[in-house]
Amino acid sequence: MVCSTLCHEAAASSWVYLARSLGITIKWWTPSQDENDSPCLTVDSLKPLLTPKTRLVTCNHVSNVVGTIHPIRELADLVHTIPGCMIVVDGVAWAPHRPVDVKALDVDFYCFSWYKVFGPHIAQLYAHRRAQDRYMSSINHYFLDASTLDGKIHLGNVCYELEAMCGPISNYLSNLGWDAIIQQETVLTKVFLDYLLSRPTVYRVFGKRTADPSQRVSIVIFEVLGHKSSDIVMKIHVRDRFRLMWGDCWAPRATFDVLQPHSDGIIRASFVHYNTVSEVLALCDELENAISASKP
Repeated sequence: MVCSTLCHEAAASSWVYLARSLGITIKWWTPSQDENDSPCLTVDSLKPLLTPKTRLVTCNHVSNVVGTIHPIRELADLVHTIPGCMIVVDGVAWAPHRPVDVKALDVDFYCFSWYKVFGPHIAQLYAHRRAQDRYMSSINHYFLDASTLDGKIHLGNVCYELEAMCGPISNYLSNLGWDAIIQQETVLTKVFLDYLLSRPTVYRVFGKRTADPSQRVSIVIFEVLGHKSSDIVMKIHVRDRFRLMWGDCWAPRATFDVLQPHSDGIIRASFVHYNTVSEVLALCDELENAISASKP
């Protein structure tokens, strides 16, 4: 089993527990990293980890602590050169920013949480038919049809009040149009990155240093040099409406083993389609105020 160190812990710990209980070997997939603190999963970094015994590769479409888009189709094609090997993709950090097309990706499993896409607190799992037919048996009642994924693993009744929201959210995003969503988020990302990169002695930026939407989504990770991330974020939380994440963002392997921030963790700013340029500029001002008020 191969597991990426860029995974959110929710997408890693279950495989760790499974491997421990069954005596399966886990190989940790450490991403390639350039001089700009921009780790990314690549075909070249995955190849040396694969053997004829490899049965599962798990990674995320976008790292929640980097924001870089991983080449999932290329990775899936490589994984599938090994007979019986499957790829599982966590799409939580991708789904709010880009449309999900599992057929184009040719993955075996893909999952994301609807609450990350402005919807209810439920998750969704896709399983390719080849994976269902080859490996999945039913855990449901014997008298129920197990020919579908829902029939195999969905026990009991659905949560109707939550599922009812998935349709309206999908319609809302479709009506906005993904091109418009991506365009707005790209503008916001560029404004914020330009600000951070204009002060290289103040900020250390992680991930791609470009707003190019083919390379990253609008998740921007950084730290303030000489200051604790917690101090900066808490000062902003007290003063204004902005809510930043700090620490490891539930991805300690990615944060402390890969990024290795100098302080007590990273700072994450996430922008979505309904944010505005004026809000991003106001956040920049709040960062300046917090730095001035914070003791190194």
